[in-house]
Amino acid sequence: MEKISKISITTIKEAQEAIRQTGACEQSIPIMAPKLIFITLKISGIRCPVANILKQEALSLGADASVSAHAVNCSKPTTDAVLAGTLKQLRQLAVKLKMQGYGIPKPASDDYAALAQELSAMLSKYK
Repeated sequence: MEKISKISITTIKEAQEAIRQTGACEQSIPIMAPKLIFITLKISGIRCPVANILKQEALSLGADASVSAHAVNCSKPTTDAVLAGTLKQLRQLAVKLKMQGYGIPKPASDDYAALAQELSAMLSKYK
């Protein structure tokens, strides 16, 4: 090993180029590129039950969400959250959150749908 250096990758194009520079086969680039972009998002005023599901679903994908200690027992109605994961993980999370709303009465189902839609919109800039 010669050296380790920190690089910053914020776009799909930068991720593709970094992978390409390693000499990896072209077929691996679209698979690996979304794994190289790390994203941190703040979500304000999320209802605590939804925040708990958000954290559980994020963890199931290898991402994470930091929520208030009162979110666990819902002793307060809302919390802020800091969501962190790769582009790939957060895209998968948006899909899982959208599915959370099925069979759940309103307004809870609306919360999941709105969160999934907002997350998808935020991630759509990464093409």
